[in-house]
Amino acid sequence: MQGSTAIPRIETTDDLEAAVVCLETDIRTALERSTTETREVRQANYIGEIPLESQRAAGRRALRSGAPEHRRIANQLTRRVSAALDEHRQETWRRFVESLNPRDNSLWKTQKALKTRRRPVPLLHGEQGIVHTNRDKAEAFADTLEL
Repeated sequence: MQGSTAIPRIETTDDLEAAVVCLETDIRTALERSTTETREVRQANYIGEIPLESQRAAGRRALRSGAPEHRRIANQLTRRVSAALDEHRQETWRRFVESLNPRDNSLWKTQKALKTRRRPVPLLHGEQGIVHTNRDKAEAFADTLEL
């Protein structure tokens, strides 16, 4: 019965089981014959070193020449650099989280810092130039208000 194109006669449960097996086999065979499997490595999954050729140099060359091949190479390098940076950030974060210790408040401090979104005060230009520290920023504000 296997592989036959005629409709089988089904009189018992054994005949039904055999017909089901035949149908499944025919479907699998047709699927295997009609499809091809290709595997391609996506550039977004690139793991490894940042490419030797500078991504910026490739981008400049693509802009100057306007050639599609140069643009493709520049885009590939950009994706590789981006993937390598993402991998570095993930690895750094993983090491940091693993280093947290629930016994010494570091875990609590980290979760609190993640919950509160504090934006640092940007650099200010005071009378003596650009100020960096909080104390100097407060003095610059005071001087401004005083004037």
